[in-house]
Order: sequence, then C-alpha cells, then structure tokens
Amino acid sequence: MAAASKRLDYRFLPVDVEFMENDRIAEAGERAGWLYLAMCLRSKRLLSDGHLSARQIERLPVSSTKPRLKALVSAGLIELCEDGRYLITGWAERNSTAAEIAARNALKAAIGVWGNHRRWHVDKNEPSPLCDYCSGRLPDERPVADPIAKGIADPIVTRSPLDRTEAEAEAEAEAEAEAEAEAEAFPTESRRDAAKAATPRRRRLPDDFPVTPEMVEWARDACPAVDGRAETEQWRDYHAHKGDTGIDWRRSWQTWMRKAQKDTERSSGGRGAPRTPDRIAYGDRVLQDAHQRAVNGSPLFGLTPLRAITGGTT
Repeated sequence: MAAASKRLDYRFLPVDVEFMENDRIAEAGERAGWLYLAMCLRSKRLLSDGHLSARQIERLPVSSTKPRLKALVSAGLIELCEDGRYLITGWAERNSTAAEIAARNALKAAIGVWGNHRRWHVDKNEPSPLCDYCSGRLPDERPVADPIAKGIADPIVTRSPLDRTEAEAEAEAEAEAEAEAEAEAFPTESRRDAAKAATPRRRRLPDDFPVTPEMVEWARDACPAVDGRAETEQWRDYHAHKGDTGIDWRRSWQTWMRKAQKDTERSSGGRGAPRTPDRIAYGDRVLQDAHQRAVNGSPLFGLTPLRAITGGTT
C-alpha cells in the first residue's frame, strides 16, 4: 500500500500507486477504501499518529461510515482500541509520528539560530549579549538530534558533526537555507545601512544647476528645432513649482529637450524646423530668387502675372 522506506513531512501522505488494487482494500470494498484514505488524510492533518475517534470519522466527507469501518476492521486495515478510537494499522511504520515531526522542526529552528549566530556574530565579530551562544549559555557547536532521545518533543543536544546521520544532515542543510533566506528578507541594521548608502538619494533640482557646453552641443545635434534657453527655463520652472525630486537631473533635462523636439516636429507636419544657419541661408535664397524674377519679368514664386485689363495699359 504505502512505501515505508521514506517518511515524509506531515503535509504529505505516502500512498502507493497500486493502492486501489491492494488485496485488503479489495476485500474491504472500494467505498471502504475511500473511507480508509480519508481517515489517513485526516490523521495526517491532525497529527494524531493514526488515531481517530468515531466522532472525527463521522465528520469525514464519506457516507455510511459504520458498515465501512467494520469492513476495514475485518480486512485488518484499522483496529478498534480500548478507548473507543480507531487506529490505522502500521501507521508509525510508514509515517513520522507527531513527536518526530516536532523534533525535526525544533532541530531546524535550533540550527537556524546557530547559523545566524555564526554568520552575524562570529563571522562579523559582532557578539550579542542576547545570544545564548555568545553569552556561553549554549556551547558554540552545531545542534544535532540525539538518537537516544528519539520520540521526545525537543531532543536537541550537541555533538561532533562527524556523527550526524544522513537525515540530520539533510535537516541541517534545509535549516541553513531557510536561515539565509530569512536573513536576505530581513537584513540587519548594518546590511540596511550599507544598502541605503549604495542607493542614490533623490534630491531637488538645484537652483544653480549648470547647463554645460557638452549639454549644449548635444542639444544642437539631437534637438536642432528647440529653443534651448527657453525650454531650459520652462524645465526649471516646472520642476521647481512641483517640488520634484530626482536622481539624475541631466537625463531629466535631455528627456525634456527630446520631447520639445518631437512637439516641434509634430506641429510642423513631421518635417522639423531647419537649423538657424540653414534657415537664414534659405531666406537669402528666396529673396535672391524673388529679385531675379522681378528683374527678368518672371512670375514671383511661381505665380502667373495678371493680364492687362482691356483698354488699359500694361
């Protein structure tokens, strides 16, 4: 039915894949088999070591429990105890007892405390008077489970790590991983201070924020249609009025300039305005063309000249 080689935590129930084909389940019947499975799950949840009272069984989501209990007892899957409770046969052989689960949890907690002591007090040379290891109330050794005290709720002693069993080593590794995860999630004051120092602080825009020659050169190339002086003043007034804070005000200024360039291009149909020297040269060419057309009697700017009115002079 259930594999006895590995004991799992109380959140899981070891069930064999051929559970429903088991001879004793077949003898008790399929519906009794579902009741047996429900009893195993409830006992695992309650940490009752395979014991359930008649009242607890009646509360299971299975109908007609009394005849099915008799079938399970007849098949040898459960036993009726003297105190009136039912015991799932072979429970302790396939599942950890409540005392063993409590012992493992206590061991994990003790290893986590010891791991934090080594990491934050020993490695950083910052002993704490509140720590049992720093104060000498506990020996500074890795806690391990005492095999003689198996089944006791809190069997925590200390001995050489060389004497650890495979299960203890696995429990210690899990506890250390949990301790490291907790330390990352809840850093100490020194770690928080270091993280705070490494994080750039947000500041208000300085009144004397300088627009450097490199920034001016960048604006001429990236935002040729923008009036740099006017946009810079608007940018200053905007953030000063709102009381904004920032980390990189130079990038904020560049972002403002790029937006001003896009607004200008959008208002001019996407063509963008020519640079100031180009605009002057273009105007000169227009004036020269108009003058030449006037001298030659050609139409100005491509317009056809008006014809003379009949009877009048040209």
